[in-house]
Amino acid sequence: MDAKASLDGSPVPAGPRTHATGGLGSAPGTGALGTRFTPSVPLQDLSRDPLIANAPWVMVEGQSRPTLGGIPLLAKLGQGGMGAVYYGIHPRLKTEVAVKVLPFHLAEQNPEMVQRFLREAEAAVRARSPHVVNVTEVNEESGIHYLVMEFVKGQTAGGYLRKVKGTGCAGLAEADALDICIAGSEGLAVAHEEGIIHRDIKPDNILIPFDQSGQPKLAASKLSDLGLARGGGHGDSITLSQVAMGTPGYMAPEQAADAKKARKPADVFSMGATLYALLSGNAPFQGSALLKILQATIEQPHRPIRELRPEVSTATVQLLDRCLAKKPEERYSDGHALLAGLKACRASLECGGLPPPSMRGQGAALQNVEQAVQPAARGVHPQPEPVPQSAGLRGLQFGKMQYIAIAVASLLVLSLVAGKLQQPSRDREGPETQSASRKPQAAGEPVRQAADADAKKKAEAAEKTVPAKALSLDLGNTVKLALILLPAGKFLMGSPETEKDRLPAETQHEVTISQPFYMGKYEVTQEQYEAVMGNNPSELKGPKNPVEAVSWEDGQEFCKKLSAKTGMTIQLPTEAQWEYACRAGTKTRFHSGDEEGDLDSVGWYSGNADKKAHPVGEKKSNAWGLYDIHGNVWEWCADWYGEYQAGAATDPTGPATGNLRVLRGGSWRSGPRNCRAAFRNWSRPDQRHVSVGFRVVVAPEPR
Repeated sequence: MDAKASLDGSPVPAGPRTHATGGLGSAPGTGALGTRFTPSVPLQDLSRDPLIANAPWVMVEGQSRPTLGGIPLLAKLGQGGMGAVYYGIHPRLKTEVAVKVLPFHLAEQNPEMVQRFLREAEAAVRARSPHVVNVTEVNEESGIHYLVMEFVKGQTAGGYLRKVKGTGCAGLAEADALDICIAGSEGLAVAHEEGIIHRDIKPDNILIPFDQSGQPKLAASKLSDLGLARGGGHGDSITLSQVAMGTPGYMAPEQAADAKKARKPADVFSMGATLYALLSGNAPFQGSALLKILQATIEQPHRPIRELRPEVSTATVQLLDRCLAKKPEERYSDGHALLAGLKACRASLECGGLPPPSMRGQGAALQNVEQAVQPAARGVHPQPEPVPQSAGLRGLQFGKMQYIAIAVASLLVLSLVAGKLQQPSRDREGPETQSASRKPQAAGEPVRQAADADAKKKAEAAEKTVPAKALSLDLGNTVKLALILLPAGKFLMGSPETEKDRLPAETQHEVTISQPFYMGKYEVTQEQYEAVMGNNPSELKGPKNPVEAVSWEDGQEFCKKLSAKTGMTIQLPTEAQWEYACRAGTKTRFHSGDEEGDLDSVGWYSGNADKKAHPVGEKKSNAWGLYDIHGNVWEWCADWYGEYQAGAATDPTGPATGNLRVLRGGSWRSGPRNCRAAFRNWSRPDQRHVSVGFRVVVAPEPR
């Protein structure tokens, strides 16, 4: 190259590529970046790097630097078989980025690899999540194929593990290891939704960001290297065996035998192996040579984690055994299922490490304990995602006598309940029975007239307290929030055992909603949220779109401010109110019917949403006039997540304590299974997701 271009288009004289010892590295100033900036990574001399030898060079802070896509490359962060990663500064956004380069010799050896690289990197661009190192651009310049990713200031989970081991510990605390893997699995679930199979999950491919004080934010960890993963088809990919097939010790048996056979359960295996390594300090399969590691992976069971960490909870032991099963069909099916299991393990630590109900019954001792504590629940499928039921159970280690005491108390309670159920109940009496029970033995005309007068008086009083059929809240600036009055009534909450895609957490039981209530006709929109809160955090902008990227805590603050503004009591719906409202008197999978085709007309989901949320009210409403209650965005509920209480319930509000809040309804990125009326999801109350919003309820006031 005789001449090079600067960022502003002026020519840069050809000459020696000088080592950058000043400028950005030691004395921040204004140069090509146009702002004062102190880089997070020490600058390096990249003049002899063969991978970027043909890249254009520009002047940055008085130094000549290589660029790709106009991004000055300031240092090399790492290099592996699939390429190198460089640290750079985006000149227009003024943000730090990581730039991954595909080695030119790989492209020359297999020209088709370039097309796969571009196709798969474009898929990674669509896999947006706070728990994925997001890819923002994929391109080619001067014969160099590259992709641009967000730069995470922190360290890998592998580096963090090595640091912890340096203090003399075998591995991370169980809660810390679970937090990292939960965050990584949040990203994996999104990747799997996009049909991306990672194929190289390991501690060194999970990044832990640091906060401003330099402390690791474990629960904010991000899954990296999605840009070099492969799509979910059956064709070859850039990560096939001729290039790279994963990391020995972490790859699944079927992947070790034939890299082309890696599917979603292979990623589940690798995430399980990652959790095992974070707890024990080493991968579950080891050996003195590569072939021995692969042979052990395919043929030998992993060493039980409790031989290395005896204190690991039973729930986590069982999850690891399932993840590391040799047969793919014996593992969790995908990232979403794995995420549910990991969250259940994390929640179980609050209960002293006892296995959650979804993991009980896998051993005789555990099964006996469960039957002793819950004798009425025998034969019922356990639920997969529990949280602590009360603060009184948190952290307790139960002994044999305590279990016996609980069992005896449970039997006494059941006996009392059974006795009460045998007594006459007006709620269960038919009209004739009720009339007879109120009729005196010597019924005369004066008595009948008095009864009629009393009934008329009660009816008139009830009529005076009937609220309006609809409600409109003025939020200012012509923005209004419409609500629909829903009647009191009874319904079957949960799903029947015959329902397609049913999950054990959906135990069907009768619920009474004793009072009418108003519910938002639509999900809270972005313009409504901004009118109340003064900001719009949504990533998918649109005034009539549902607000998203809001936490449960954000929803609570919205309700608090709107209550103060209107003088009404405005809340998030309880889980029971939500399902009651969703069903609107129906008993099918969706309020529109049982078939997946029935969902198309009433909700935006992965099959019709084009990977985005849509303005509210574009689909058909349910029988009570509520829109988008299936799909579009998940909706926060007021309840802590936990097992349903046994038997019938009136106005249930969920467990008294917990660490996960309920989400309902599915979203634009959900499949039909997750959009069902009975499907239960959950998240931490402080977490925000691009597919999560909310709607509100108001208790009616007498007229």
